[in-house]
Amino acid sequence: MNSKRQKLGEILLESGLVTPEQLDDLLTEQTGSRRRLGKILVEKGLIDEAELISLIEAQLNIPQVNLYGCKIDPDVATSIPREMAERYRVIPIERRGELLRLAMADPMNLAAVDDVAMITGMEVEPVIAAESAVIHVINQYYGLKESLESSSAEREDRGREEERLKRLKARVEEAPIVKVVNAVIQRALGEGASDIHLEPTGEGLRIRLRIDGLLHDLMSPPKDTQPLIISRIKIMADLDIAERRRPQDGNITLKAGQAEGKEVSLRVSTMPTIYGEKVVIRLLDKARIILPLEQLGFSGDNYRLLRRLLMNHSGMILVTGPTGCGKTTTLYSVLN
Repeated sequence: MNSKRQKLGEILLESGLVTPEQLDDLLTEQTGSRRRLGKILVEKGLIDEAELISLIEAQLNIPQVNLYGCKIDPDVATSIPREMAERYRVIPIERRGELLRLAMADPMNLAAVDDVAMITGMEVEPVIAAESAVIHVINQYYGLKESLESSSAEREDRGREEERLKRLKARVEEAPIVKVVNAVIQRALGEGASDIHLEPTGEGLRIRLRIDGLLHDLMSPPKDTQPLIISRIKIMADLDIAERRRPQDGNITLKAGQAEGKEVSLRVSTMPTIYGEKVVIRLLDKARIILPLEQLGFSGDNYRLLRRLLMNHSGMILVTGPTGCGKTTTLYSVLN
């Protein structure tokens, strides 16, 4: 987007839609309420939604779309979770190859664009639509309760646990959930992370990476995708997805082609919490772990001492230290 684009307030003044005094009052209200300026304008009756869309189109040079006259493939419209669509006021309207056109009430919401791109694995092209039209289309296409958020309630009503688990397994194998989990693992490997933390909260799922001992936020998927993401990881680690009240441990090995041509071992641990299961994944990249002892940074004296101790036929060597300091790397190198 053009970095020199006009602000919406400037366009309003030039168009004669508000006076300078009105604009000052509107900006003060915007700061206090943290609502979008356009929404305040419509609520006060200073402009209607159609005028607002035209102003934003001129300001951002992003095309607008009339959703009421738009034919949308239901599979495209529901390619993101309903909670995400309602939270961001967005709806996918067209898919062309790897490009997804996304109708947005607020096309400046970059977090919405990033989250939709992460969930779908596609490049997102924003277009502007009236907020009322976006809400109408969301209700229309998610009205049959086919989104992710409705599946759990439907299964519980039937009261058949085996059928519920069978459906859950099928759902976590669907492309959006698989893409999210794969994208998180690939990002962690690319960033050189030692651990992936998936932490349920009251609002949703928080995903963080541990890099050089520090935790960094990666993404916060909608709450209705939380059990699907956790279950997908548990299936990959050969854990019992029906068991949610006890801790579990498992392992995942990604073969060549699944992780940039490397073989990576993932150690998975789950822990029940009041908001759902917490998962920690330890990444053990064998390409990084199996190093010659002389490349581990030992001083000359310590290196020679360790080599001498390794030649003994009995005894014990303790390898200790904080998370991420290199204990596993040292042990792999010693055994290798």
